[in-house]
Amino acid sequence: MFTWNDQGRLLGTQANPSHFIDYQDCEHAGAGHQLCSGVTGLKTADGQPFELGGLALTDLSDGRAVHEVPVQKFSTAGHSMTRNPVALESDGDVLRLFWPFSISEELRTCDHIAQPDPIEGRVPRFQA
Repeated sequence: MFTWNDQGRLLGTQANPSHFIDYQDCEHAGAGHQLCSGVTGLKTADGQPFELGGLALTDLSDGRAVHEVPVQKFSTAGHSMTRNPVALESDGDVLRLFWPFSISEELRTCDHIAQPDPIEGRVPRFQA
């Protein structure tokens, strides 16, 4: 992970302490935390490549993941929606993710929105 100041000067680097996803992008989430999105490359049982996407809430003081959740949404090209940076918005207790629907059209505006469908006692799954 890289830490930058407001002028773009590199302040420090740190290895990702999580073995879940490699962070592509992070946004300040308040209260000493950031929300990071990213992917990891895995193989299926028959050796085919598979991108697992996810989100991680990390502690800014030490970089450790406080909570991690997989994102099981894919672009029309078959890539995880968290392969490229996503925009995040909070509205009360709802978190919305915005991303281009087709990763192959990276210059498009964000035209796909998902938010968790909360089910008490379970980690929410993102619904489009």
